Amino acid sequence: MVAKILANVIGIDYALMSGGDVSPLGSDAVTQIHSLFSWAKMSPKGVILFIDEAECFLGSRDSGLMSNTTHNALNALLYNTGGDRKDFMLVLATNRAEDLDAAILDRCDESIYFPLPDASCRKDLILLYFDIHFRKFMETNNQQALSLRSRITHFFTKKKPLIMSVESDLMTGKQLESTVAVTRGFSGREIGKIMVALQGAMYVSKDGKLDFITGWKIIETKVREHVAKLEMTTEPLSRLGRNVFEEDDEDSITANKHEDVAQCAQDIDSNSQLTIN
Repeated sequence: MVAKILANVIGIDYALMSGGDVSPLGSDAVTQIHSLFSWAKMSPKGVILFIDEAECFLGSRDSGLMSNTTHNALNALLYNTGGDRKDFMLVLATNRAEDLDAAILDRCDESIYFPLPDASCRKDLILLYFDIHFRKFMETNNQQALSLRSRITHFFTKKKPLIMSVESDLMTGKQLESTVAVTRGFSGREIGKIMVALQGAMYVSKDGKLDFITGWKIIETKVREHVAKLEMTTEPLSRLGRNVFEEDDEDSITANKHEDVAQCAQDIDSNSQLTIN
């Protein structure tokens, strides 16, 4: 997204690729990389080349873990980026900058750190993904279910169309604030997965309706999954303490739920430190 916006602002072309795309190319990887930079030379406007998960093929050659294919692909990219050129801009995205090869880091003139979203950003992301993965999905489904073609189909199959609906207080007010509170440390991708999970729960429900309590149970499940991932990749939660979910004073929010939701939330693992009043 950043590369696309940057290309639009500057007024140049852009190309997107993933570091994981290189290995399956095998011996053709070198040829494809040379072709990519040849295309950049021919572009009258210039090109932004965005490489996601850059560490997959731009990792350090000193690690001893690089295959011949990846090593050759890295050398091809280094060859094309070694001099002063004005026909392209290379943008790399990685969660493991420390794994990048020293020559690649030397070619990076600027670095931008994107931290995990804070409370304000999480709220915006929750509302954005809720609208994309949930409300718009529901509206599209209902329009199709009420279409003439759908009515004819249901007439012959004797099955009622699935009309989806939600309780009016879902992901609003206190539940929205509480979701923001318990998702501290979540990435944008994880927040998006919460909304996809809500979508799936509504789709498989008997009446196509997603209620307040069910919505909170799904959020609770995603919080547990997040805690489990932390246990696998970082220090034990017993050492992390409340830092996993506590907000700073300016971001702290005390969850306030309906009685049923409060009872539901009490089942969250004690390590998550969610407080329900």
